[in-house]
Amino acid sequence: MTHSLYNRPKLLIIDKNQFGYVPDPFKWCEHLRYKYDITFISGDHNLPKIELSDIKIKYVHFQRLPYVLRGLLFILTAIVFVYRNPNNNIIIEYFKWCSIIQFFCPWKKIIVDIRTLCVEKDERQRQSSDRQLIKDCGRFKRITAISEGVKNKLGLSGIQLLPLGSDVISDTQKNYNTNIKILYVGTLYNRNIHEMLHGIGLFVQKHPNISITVDIVGDGINGQFDYLKNVIYNNGLKHIVKLHGYIPLTHLKPFFDNCNIGLSYVPITDYYNYQPPTKTFEYIRSGLFCIATATKANSEIINSTNGILIQDTPESVCIGLETFLRLKSNINEQSLRNTLKDNSWENISNILSIGILGTKQPPESDL
Repeated sequence: MTHSLYNRPKLLIIDKNQFGYVPDPFKWCEHLRYKYDITFISGDHNLPKIELSDIKIKYVHFQRLPYVLRGLLFILTAIVFVYRNPNNNIIIEYFKWCSIIQFFCPWKKIIVDIRTLCVEKDERQRQSSDRQLIKDCGRFKRITAISEGVKNKLGLSGIQLLPLGSDVISDTQKNYNTNIKILYVGTLYNRNIHEMLHGIGLFVQKHPNISITVDIVGDGINGQFDYLKNVIYNNGLKHIVKLHGYIPLTHLKPFFDNCNIGLSYVPITDYYNYQPPTKTFEYIRSGLFCIATATKANSEIINSTNGILIQDTPESVCIGLETFLRLKSNINEQSLRNTLKDNSWENISNILSIGILGTKQPPESDL
């Protein structure tokens, strides 16, 4: 039994990022493509193209244009498609000056979605970016946000919650009583990974007889790999820690299959506090015990069944691993996974479809 593909309502998604490189809108498309006739307006950032059947992708090519002209071309293209869209099923992934689209189409009840606040270290840059975001969003009557923390920090009325979802990357049964096998997946930029490595080094020094491996997947800015290699060498972790660089989501399964601990190491700062890390969800839903820094967002996810919270210091990383040693015999894998069972991308996409867009479930059909 499948849903009829006829008379599907149209859904327009506008995202200045390239299609497939931001997980949330990609996963919405993946799960809603047989319920909606979806057109996706995407920036072309000269990255390999990711395709998804039944999704009409319109790339805006602007690599050689100056910054302002790129923005203008993207906005003009988006306005044309908003005019053509026959209903109000329109979602804009927030970008600077996106309010111009609403200004020129005031009769359209466009949804602007906010996945993140500014996370740059420079405070003045963060404040300027967040002020612009609030100013832009003030023109929209319909706003969605990724978390309660982001929603509260915006201070705008009528914001609906559209939470982060995650896949079950690994369904392989985990063994917590064997060797410690740590996985870190995420950007290396601005995350103080060197402190995480110092913490692992402290643990290895205190527990030299415990077998431990660490896989780090992600990329950073120029020179960062060489710096982290030096940190690894200086902490005696050369044969323990492997830096794998960027690996696409579709190739991550072997890492999640092999490991039993997921490290969600995010600096505890005002600008990261409210941002739920994708990998915290993916670790837990894939059966990995999660050791996570105690940001407000992580504190809403981690509980005594699925992980522990630590501070963002080397000493706390070491304590977290020692705590795992004490708890590992009592970890129930299925209970751990089930703590976030409602955060499947299918459930989140249904929240978007029914709770936010207000589209009723179509009747079943034999077509």
